[in-house]
Amino acid sequence: MLSKWTYYQFTAIIFLGLLLFFTDQLSGELAISSGTETVNGTSLLTAGFIAAIVGWVYVMVYLQSKKKPALLNHAVWSKMPALLFIIGFLSIVAFLTLGTFGPLLEWTENARWLMYVFMVYFIFLFYLFVVSVILKNSKLKKHALHRSLYVTGGLLIIVIFML
Repeated sequence: MLSKWTYYQFTAIIFLGLLLFFTDQLSGELAISSGTETVNGTSLLTAGFIAAIVGWVYVMVYLQSKKKPALLNHAVWSKMPALLFIIGFLSIVAFLTLGTFGPLLEWTENARWLMYVFMVYFIFLFYLFVVSVILKNSKLKKHALHRSLYVTGGLLIIVIFML
C-alpha cells in the first residue's frame, strides 16, 4: 500500500502536467494597463511560472522527506554541491550543444512543451544545489528545505529580471 505522501506526490505531478499544458496553451503576449503606463504581462507570468515550478519542486522534495525522514541526514549531501555542479554544467553544455548543432531547435519548434520540461529540469537541479549548499553550511537541517525555497525562488526571479 502506498503512503499518503506518495498520493500527494502523484497529485503534485498531475498539477505540474496541468500547469505545463495551460502554460503552453496560453503563452500569448499579454499587456496589463496600469494608469498611463503599460506593464508587460509576460514578465509577471514568467515570475509566476518560476514561482510555481520552484514551489512544485519544493513540495516534491518536502513530501519525499516526509516519506523518508532521514533523507536530509544522508552522507551524500556533503558531496552533492560538487556533484550537482558537475551535472548542471554537463547538462548546460549538452543543452547548448544540442540547441546549436543538434536537433533540439527543431524539436522545440514542433513541441514547445519540451522547453518547459527542460526548464523544470534545470530549476530542479538548481533547487537541489541550493539545498545541498544550505545543508552543508547549516547546523539546523530541519529548515533547509524552507530556506532553499526562498533562496531559489528569489535568486531565479532576480536573475531572470536582470536579463
